[in-house]
Amino acid sequence: MQRRSVRPTLLEPEHGACRAAQALFGYPVVQASATDMPFEDQMFDAAWALGVMCTLEDQLAFLTELRRVVRSPGRIGLLVFMAQIPDPAGQPDGNNFPTRSTLTDLIVRSGLRVEHWHGTADLPDIPDDWQAKIDAVTEEIKARHHNERAWQLAEKQSELIGGLLADGTVTGELLVLRRA
Repeated sequence: MQRRSVRPTLLEPEHGACRAAQALFGYPVVQASATDMPFEDQMFDAAWALGVMCTLEDQLAFLTELRRVVRSPGRIGLLVFMAQIPDPAGQPDGNNFPTRSTLTDLIVRSGLRVEHWHGTADLPDIPDDWQAKIDAVTEEIKARHHNERAWQLAEKQSELIGGLLADGTVTGELLVLRRA
């Protein structure tokens, strides 16, 4: 296995999430929009975004910004929640799941190309020890915040997306992109 050291810079639109990310990960966090990043052209060797794209209305601007800030031959890793049909029933408010054809078109229009594309269903199960850590963190957050409206909304969103994933209406897709 090849290992590399990294110095990540995190980007997050919400102030509270910036504070939490700084405390949790200990890396620099910049508060900004994913569609208007305050970074120089070709500033980074790589970028990755997990579940961000479906929360944005202007998905083309997001991909274009990623292309702009990542220098060639850098890679862009994405976890995208993709709808099997346009605007599926039960889609949570604020989510815009692209279809495969829409996502492919957005990638081409942003000046990127797909190097790898795999569905998350093809991945091995999460190891038990890792799942136990996830469960412990989730329970701690729930214990601290279960009475807060933000937590309740996040739980509702999570349940809705979980249902869409379970019935196959939405799939998780892992992509590695590069400049075209």
